[in-house]
Amino acid sequence: MTLPTLTPSSINDLMDCAKKYHTLRVLKEWPPRDGVHLGIEFGIGFHAIIRQVYDPRRKPLPHLDDLPVWARKAFYARRYPDAETRECEMERCLQAVYAYVAQDEDAEATFDVEVEGSLTVEHAGQPLFDLYARLDRVLVRPNEPEHLIVRDYKCAARHVNLLEAYVLLRVAKLLYPTYQHYSVEFDWIADGTVERDIIAGSELKGLDPIVKARALEVFTASEYPAQPGDGCLGCPLRRECREQPPVELSAVFGDQI
Repeated sequence: MTLPTLTPSSINDLMDCAKKYHTLRVLKEWPPRDGVHLGIEFGIGFHAIIRQVYDPRRKPLPHLDDLPVWARKAFYARRYPDAETRECEMERCLQAVYAYVAQDEDAEATFDVEVEGSLTVEHAGQPLFDLYARLDRVLVRPNEPEHLIVRDYKCAARHVNLLEAYVLLRVAKLLYPTYQHYSVEFDWIADGTVERDIIAGSELKGLDPIVKARALEVFTASEYPAQPGDGCLGCPLRRECREQPPVELSAVFGDQI
């Protein structure tokens, strides 16, 4: 039997709403999206390029010699409405990469990029779900040899999420178990600027039983009701969950109209 999988993006859906998780992540019934979402395409392109820049097999780091080639490869693989839009977005991404590299002092501390890992979480001796993550970049600074850092790039509005950090660090500890300290650095990439939020592993204490209890509740259920809350604001199912049948004005205002 295939186990449910929690990733840095899907764990939020699980904790927000049973219907949201089941519909989007199990049934994979995503509402249709009109046109091209430039923000998503930009983020995918940025990740593809920056992976090459910091690949530790190339020395010295950062490796920028072939940056235009990597950019074309990344952006020509994405969907754009026309060539002009693609060129503009590719140039914007290149400028963001240059700006990021210019402020980054940890290039040579990098020892892995785009590494994947998963672990199985059990309940009462039985597999309950898998945790999976892809770590954008892993580094250890020379002055902190016992401290492993997971660097995660974000090309979206700044919003720190401890659940995402929880999944990233659980997987990091599995892949690199010999370190004394672990942390996540969320780097928020904007046009020409970078902001960083640091989440230490110690700040995630207590999340294990909360996530496990929620997973047990949802993964062993036979029904998946909508559970309104803070997660509704950006949920793609919001309209479906909150749609009400049309009401005649006379039923609301009576004889006043």
